[in-house]
Amino acid sequence: MNIRDGRAILAALALVLTGTILSSMAHQYFAGQYTGAAILRSRTWWEIVMNLQILSLAFIWFCYADRLQSRKGKEKRVVLVRLIFGLVAVAVPTFVALLSAFLGWFEKRPPLLAIDMIICALIGFWFFSTVIPRLVAMRVYGVPFTRVALWDYFKPGSWLSILPAIGALFVILTDFIFSTTNYYLTLPMLFYAQAAMPFFFRGFGKRPKPVPIDASVEVEDLP
Repeated sequence: MNIRDGRAILAALALVLTGTILSSMAHQYFAGQYTGAAILRSRTWWEIVMNLQILSLAFIWFCYADRLQSRKGKEKRVVLVRLIFGLVAVAVPTFVALLSAFLGWFEKRPPLLAIDMIICALIGFWFFSTVIPRLVAMRVYGVPFTRVALWDYFKPGSWLSILPAIGALFVILTDFIFSTTNYYLTLPMLFYAQAAMPFFFRGFGKRPKPVPIDASVEVEDLP
């Protein structure tokens, strides 16, 4: 298997690591360990998480740094938007930790409603981080905002490119039928894996979807 873009693979790994960290946090909450004894006082745990956070931020920066320097004008704006969303996405575990410390959740477990609100916020951010960069790219590269153009730009190229999203829908459906709560543990990892799919496709020399722009215009196909 040939690697076309190693930096894109680094960004994909950063997203997968972030999703794994968030799912691990959810697991500890439901295991009854989301307390000071298990989290706040565990230096080893937080050293690992913070090191992975720094590594993930570096991976995202390396993915976009050269692209940011090589672009000019409006094209540079597209890459900058993608970079900002990428950095914020992988820094979510740090934001959750700061929020937990501010609200005292390390000493007293937060209510389940708070966890639901955090998950809804993450899903909302995931949606906007997917849509906004693409809308910005469409405007910069002159793609018309018609129904056909929007669908061509957002539709998946194959079922494999949306496999994590399919898994997420399956988990949600299963939880709804059997009244379980597995989605708390799996959705963060699956949604971040879905966000990583375009980077994996780019890294291994495949395109997850066609970009409906004139072939004479060079278009970056990263999300």
